[in-house]
Parts: sequence; C-alpha cells; structure tokens
Amino acid sequence: MKNILPNLSLRNLLLIVISLSMIIIISSLSYFIYSNMSAEIIDQEEEKLNGIAK
Repeated sequence: MKNILPNLSLRNLLLIVISLSMIIIISSLSYFIYSNMSAEIIDQEEEKLNGIAK
C-alpha cells in the first residue's frame, strides 16, 4: 500500500496538532470571556431597570 501523505513528517504533524490545539484553546477562552461579559452587561441593565422602577 502506498503512503498517502509521504511529505507529512513527524515534525509537521506535531506542528499541525499544536496549532489546532491552540486554536481550540483560544476560541474556548474567548467564548468564556464573551459569555461572562454579556452576563455582566445583563446584570447592569437589570440594576438600571430596578433603579428606574423604584
């Protein structure tokens, strides 16, 4: 059986795995930061509405 990817060395494979894992880590961190920020904004808006209602 012929090798499908003859140019894919161990170093290139390692670089691909590292870059994909970095992309996953960065996107999950940005998602958590965004969800925390939007939760804080919602809390601030609720406090404003409660202050107006009083």
